[in-house]
Amino acid sequence: MKHAMVDVEALRLNKPWRAPILEIGAVIFTDMGTVLQAKRILVKKEGLPRWASVEKSTLEFWREQPYFRELQRDIMRLGVEARDAMMALKDFLEHNQVEAVWFAGPQYDQVMLEAYFSDFGIEPPWRYNDTRDLRTIRKQHPGVYGPLIEKRSGTHQALDDCLFQVSVLRGISEETGHRWL
Repeated sequence: MKHAMVDVEALRLNKPWRAPILEIGAVIFTDMGTVLQAKRILVKKEGLPRWASVEKSTLEFWREQPYFRELQRDIMRLGVEARDAMMALKDFLEHNQVEAVWFAGPQYDQVMLEAYFSDFGIEPPWRYNDTRDLRTIRKQHPGVYGPLIEKRSGTHQALDDCLFQVSVLRGISEETGHRWL
């Protein structure tokens, strides 16, 4: 069975279904937690839905991040319009025949992406019962998660976050002997 971990970075925390997306990370991995493929999708501000609005405090947070300028340059150079980003994510997950899609927590990334898919009239590449919630599992195993997060250097970059989240899931599975995957 193939799984995907998906992470989104955006310019809004409250009401995430209205957030302007900056980037999407997606990682395909096996039942054993082995990463097979990874994809980073950068989203231009042109082509965002009319309802997407920046949250001032979130923008201020991003401006303080040392890699924000680099992210902005990457988006200008390599970014695609939001509809194309949704199609790229859908194609990536479907091409890899993903059976379960993981999110750090469903109230942010999943909700946001589903709002975008809906706005563009695109069927999401997962069914309601094919999604998984990493946050619940990691909170049940703080003894495994704590040491992993302490070793972590990078944050708030979608693809890096996905790779880290897969390592957390793999670590919890190995430590507990429970197969979450």
